[in-house]
Amino acid sequence: MKESLLSLDPNARKTPPHASFQLKKAKGGEQTYRLELPKDAPPQTLQKKARKGELLRDSDLRYQVDLRDNLVYRAKIKANCDQSDQYKQAQLRFCKDSILYFVNTFCWTYDPRLENPHVPFVTYPFQDDMITWSLWLIQNKETGLIEKSRDMGATWCMEAVGLYMCLFFTGKVDYQLSLRENDVDSRSEDSLMGKIRYMLRNLPDWMQCGWREREQGVDNKMYIQIPGQGSSITGQLTGGTSARGGRSSRAFYDEFAFIEDSDKVRKAAGSLSPACLFLSTPNGMNNAFYTMASSPFVRKQTLHWTLHPLKNKEWMKKERSKVQYTDEIWAQEHDIDYTMSTSERVYQQFKSFVADEEYDWMHIQEGEYFEYDPNLDVYCSGDLGISDASSWVFAQIKPPPPRWANYTKEMIVIFAEFERSDWTIDNWAKFLKETGYTYREIIGDYRTGNQRTPTGKTWIQYLAQHGINMVGKYNTEFAPILEVKRKLETPGAFAINKEKCPATIQAFQNWSYKINKETGIVPPGAKPRHDKYSHNQKAVAYLIDYIYGRVKHETVAREKWDFKVVSTGRYI
Repeated sequence: MKESLLSLDPNARKTPPHASFQLKKAKGGEQTYRLELPKDAPPQTLQKKARKGELLRDSDLRYQVDLRDNLVYRAKIKANCDQSDQYKQAQLRFCKDSILYFVNTFCWTYDPRLENPHVPFVTYPFQDDMITWSLWLIQNKETGLIEKSRDMGATWCMEAVGLYMCLFFTGKVDYQLSLRENDVDSRSEDSLMGKIRYMLRNLPDWMQCGWREREQGVDNKMYIQIPGQGSSITGQLTGGTSARGGRSSRAFYDEFAFIEDSDKVRKAAGSLSPACLFLSTPNGMNNAFYTMASSPFVRKQTLHWTLHPLKNKEWMKKERSKVQYTDEIWAQEHDIDYTMSTSERVYQQFKSFVADEEYDWMHIQEGEYFEYDPNLDVYCSGDLGISDASSWVFAQIKPPPPRWANYTKEMIVIFAEFERSDWTIDNWAKFLKETGYTYREIIGDYRTGNQRTPTGKTWIQYLAQHGINMVGKYNTEFAPILEVKRKLETPGAFAINKEKCPATIQAFQNWSYKINKETGIVPPGAKPRHDKYSHNQKAVAYLIDYIYGRVKHETVAREKWDFKVVSTGRYI
């Protein structure tokens, strides 16, 4: 690691090595170490225990971090500082010259899951890299993104970067941004600024640079000032206009994938700071975080759980078996899997992969059997957009693969897709005829199909003029969704061509309900989002509901017809 990455000071000097940790592994009964303290014992008590060697042995834990050397080192530094002002000044210089020295010698974190929640901030190698990379972004006025698994200490590391910048350098401004006010600053350690206060509170008085907790003008809600440096840390919300004003040395966006209107927020970020850091676990692909994470031009770090020295395959198996983990939650919390991580997916039954190929049905299929078969009729279904995009899917009904014949008598395969937003009804009529398919039915939503265009005619009337008789139902949104879920839950009954239908696959993976910003849950009776995925999904829902729907509604009398190939007979 280059020393220039350890500090924002271009004249930084080499610092003494700081005490770190040892990783104890108990495989054959050898003993590991832990600290046993009264609940909520303060850091000072922890240091005293370490100096006196009051550590307990424990042979039951497979992995345990041994922090004895670090705690003894911290206690020694404190004792020397209490006796010498010159020694204090040397420590201030060391901290300014190396953020890792500052964090590992003076900072603490808080973990309420532990019997004693006060934990010395001792960084792992992957955290060292993340912290110094973040400093590089600030130095070079660059934007970066960190995609992460849950419980990697990333937020604490980013708060340590902001605190270091404002505590040791003059005139710095750090913006802390998240969706809800309590996420930014509830004064508890769960919030962003609560973490900063906790670290400040446990620094020696002579290192706090004039900060006093709850002092008017110095420590208010959503605002922390470091008087001795003229620096400040300000909380902002990512919604509304609050995140669009002011200038800062750094802007830190926490859990950015879960922010509404993230594209607008991202565009506004440039006016807020030349150095922005976006941090999040995944939340599907329908957001600006995924767009940035998948771009080759965005500077990015990936913190997968496999980087953590205390996590291995045994840990993963034990953790994954917990009842709270669905496939979506595990993909979101730990696997950094954008295809499975959308919160509150409409179709949580949709499987992009399976744990056991012999017993689990996967809806994404490939191979000749899932291609267009010219010997079978085609069902075409469309979401009709008068002032919006129109989306069409093409399907055939086939026998299921033999292994799944006990579950269902037939399988509907979506083998092609198409979507445009700039075509007239005449364009669509010509397109449907030129596919070369023999149509059994052309299906659409009768509510939209009977809406009049600016010319005074409806979709149904226009298509009929071209010889296309569209059929459909008058139905609510909920009944078609229910029918799709039934198909997804039946092994072998529903499949999508992997190569020809990427948009349909992404739509199943990402179409979701809108979440209440305050509660973080879906309100009762909420409808799915109207977004770039909804057009395709409505086309699928109309298709399934018309063919298999249990709720019967008015339809138009229909007859089978064949279209001749007008042009090349191209397939989608």
